[in-house]
Amino acid sequence: MRAMRALASLPALRSNRGLPSLRWSSGRPSGRFRWRFGVLFLFLLYMGGCEGESGGDTEVTREALPGGGTLVSYGPLPEVPDHVLEPDLRIGTLEGPDHEVFGDIRGVDAGPDGAIYILDFQAREIRVFEPDGSFREVLARGGEGPGELQAANGIYMDREGHLWVNDHGKMRYMALDPATGEELQLVDFPVRAFGGVWHGTRDMDGRFWMATSEVVSPISRSMESGPEETEFRRFMTSIDPATETVDSVYLGTRTDASYRHVEEGMSGVMGIPFAPSHSLVVDPDGGFWGTPGAPYEVVRLDEAGDTVLVIESSQPRAPVTEDMRAQHLAAASQERDWVVEATSAAMEMAPDYLASTGHLVLDDEGRLWVQRIREPGEPRLYDLFDGEGNHLSTLEFGFEPLGWAQPRIRDGQLYIQAPGEMDVPTVVRVPLPEL
Repeated sequence: MRAMRALASLPALRSNRGLPSLRWSSGRPSGRFRWRFGVLFLFLLYMGGCEGESGGDTEVTREALPGGGTLVSYGPLPEVPDHVLEPDLRIGTLEGPDHEVFGDIRGVDAGPDGAIYILDFQAREIRVFEPDGSFREVLARGGEGPGELQAANGIYMDREGHLWVNDHGKMRYMALDPATGEELQLVDFPVRAFGGVWHGTRDMDGRFWMATSEVVSPISRSMESGPEETEFRRFMTSIDPATETVDSVYLGTRTDASYRHVEEGMSGVMGIPFAPSHSLVVDPDGGFWGTPGAPYEVVRLDEAGDTVLVIESSQPRAPVTEDMRAQHLAAASQERDWVVEATSAAMEMAPDYLASTGHLVLDDEGRLWVQRIREPGEPRLYDLFDGEGNHLSTLEFGFEPLGWAQPRIRDGQLYIQAPGEMDVPTVVRVPLPEL
């Protein structure tokens, strides 16, 4: 019996709560776009077999789910972090040698020797830096030949030491030798897809996964402005680079709420401000982790889509304040008049509270990092769990990363994009404490 159905979601491009989200149905796009996270919906049929225990200052109980999984329930998690993380290295500068100036960083990873690989989408280059931050080489450049980049938007170092590149210009995954830049393999995407930033991972069987969907309810063709809903079936689709076998896992349906604005024959669809940014990530050891988005709930699914673990907390949610609404509308005011009007209308559909959780990250030791949403201006915070749902630590950033950026964790080091002087793109390395 399945205790839950979940919905897959694609990684987002520069998700920014201060800008409107637009999805166009005409051929005349205008204004700023915010790529929207998909939705992961959690439905628990039954909870039983409660057993209480204590984890530090936070009460925790474990209950058996009807389908054989486990529900782990926490009270409010610590507000004071166990550790504050600070960078020990920054790569990137406003002025300097060409290899130290970045235009648009879309990927960062590290090799077993501590070398740092940085993908610049704008320059169409993968640059390699030594562990001390000194420049080593340009591993790959733009072009149409073997080992060259067209529109690469993410990189991933696999367990075999191959650097994989997601290139939606080629519609392929490309494996490079990280020592020479030689192209080792080229694999077609299982489904044609575009995206802003690819946070790739390969599972224990060597497969790549991407979220796919199909519309259940007809897409509205209404020529009147107003709220609307669209229902989708959601899947996670995999491809095995060794055999190029494609397979899919059905993860249920989701319904998206939005606001359609119609003006002078043009129809645009705007996302709802402050709606939850839901997350779904592939676990390299098998299955998926996801969040419903509004309350503090994280679910682990096996590869069949069945629930094996649910983590929840009674963490209070921050309110959507009038000041936050005003800032959102002020950002939209820089756009065309109709964007201002549509944003104001969509704001009427906004929730009263922010979601409790943001994105999820799996580190190279199998630990789950759950971003906890806090009030604006507070440092980024993560709760760290093991694969059984045990809370290990709460970690706070002592620096400001880019709002949309997600960390990559390798061998006790965290790597992430962060704004530098005059907001130029940089990458920082952060040593992790003993966790």
